[in-house]
Amino acid sequence: MQKKAKVATKSDKTGKWNKRKRFGKSILNRSPGYFIEQVKYRFRLTGGTVKEVNTWTFKASQYDHVLDTENKKQLSKRWHTLPCGTKIQRDLYSAFLLYCSEKDLQKPNNEMCHNTFEKFYQFHELCIKEIKNNRMVVLNSGIKIF
Repeated sequence: MQKKAKVATKSDKTGKWNKRKRFGKSILNRSPGYFIEQVKYRFRLTGGTVKEVNTWTFKASQYDHVLDTENKKQLSKRWHTLPCGTKIQRDLYSAFLLYCSEKDLQKPNNEMCHNTFEKFYQFHELCIKEIKNNRMVVLNSGIKIF
């Protein structure tokens, strides 16, 4: 967020006064949380009932499907290493684990994780290779292009 300007100034190009206000309200109106609340509100207005969605109780970024345990990891650690030595980008692995969660979203489905991991790993390697070959910059991913 920008700081509010202390002195009002005039634009050289248009001759109009520059605005001094901040962008808080426009950020609020475009935030994902606000959008979800508006959808729920409008759905209730039309006579619908909103069932609250469960959230995940397992931490996908710390879970290891091979060992079936959670290991605390630092946020700066961008790659997850499985016991067999396979390295996986942490955010992609978290997405895979959330995909493999039970229907009640309370824990991962270990059988589904083991059945679909090979296919996921092939796509993971393809994705990383494509990022490196096209020299794409993915911020905070830990993928080194050079």
